[in-house]
Amino acid sequence: MKNIILIILTSVVLFSCKKEKVTYTLSGQFVSCSSGTQYASKFDLFQPKNTLNTIGDVIGTIQTDINGNFSVTYETNSTKKLLIRGSTGFGTDILLEGIDVGNVSNLKIYSTFKYHLIVSLNVTKSYTSNDTLFLQSYTNAYPNGIKIAGPFLSGRVYVAPNLYSGTAYGGTLERYYCRLNNPNGTSGPFDKDYLVPLPTKCEGDSVYVTLDIK
Repeated sequence: MKNIILIILTSVVLFSCKKEKVTYTLSGQFVSCSSGTQYASKFDLFQPKNTLNTIGDVIGTIQTDINGNFSVTYETNSTKKLLIRGSTGFGTDILLEGIDVGNVSNLKIYSTFKYHLIVSLNVTKSYTSNDTLFLQSYTNAYPNGIKIAGPFLSGRVYVAPNLYSGTAYGGTLERYYCRLNNPNGTSGPFDKDYLVPLPTKCEGDSVYVTLDIK
């Protein structure tokens, strides 16, 4: 009997400690950096379960008008920061993350923005003049990638200005692969992928990639 009473009391305490959901409004505008115009699109608002890399449930759907404006109401009892990504059929890249929970207005979401890629080497093995490094984005339509001739020295080796983000809606990460003597991107003697955080505004930001050459 005592055990039953204890279980009931514990359940009551746990239930009473559960936070009630609060309703908030998030509003702003979606802007296409490539054209400087706005247009209608659809996105999902997520609240990650544990970290920004663990996507949880959709807590709201963002539908912009023809001018890119939107307003969405959502409920949550958590303080974990929010992220926005494209809905199925509209590109599912993450566009913006780290959004504070609460009533937020004038939020800007940018698409296909420009950035300046700055490449440096951290060399522990220089190789020879017969060797070439190839750096290529998985998504960016960069014609022939970046070629760096050996022997390799530590320091800045390449600057590619005004690259457009290659993901469908601009995403927050660009995936680059680095290959030695292998321009096709398939596995080779030197094979490493780099996930590069991208800016979240239209242009002017620099993105740095440091290649570890061992």
